[in-house]
Amino acid sequence: MSYTSVMVMESTATYAEGLRSFKKNAQPGLEAAKKAGVLNSWSVVQTGKHSGLAIFHYPNKTARNKFAKAMAASRDSQAEELGMQIWIHHGPVKISG
Repeated sequence: MSYTSVMVMESTATYAEGLRSFKKNAQPGLEAAKKAGVLNSWSVVQTGKHSGLAIFHYPNKTARNKFAKAMAASRDSQAEELGMQIWIHHGPVKISG
């Protein structure tokens, strides 16, 4: 069963500043995780002048846990650099129909 997490980000910095930092610090790790098969896909969405969402899709919960541990240092340093608050929600994706 596939697994998804949504990271809600809110910062004192503007979304554009946050996106520049995200591309510099987080994107290389995301691409490496995708290439390694730990991450199926990811996307970033602006929700306000100082906020956004990052959506991550994983093949399973084990991959999600591995990804979370690998990216923790990058996420924490970026949050500290930008004065960012982060909430992460995750769970299985059930397809019906």
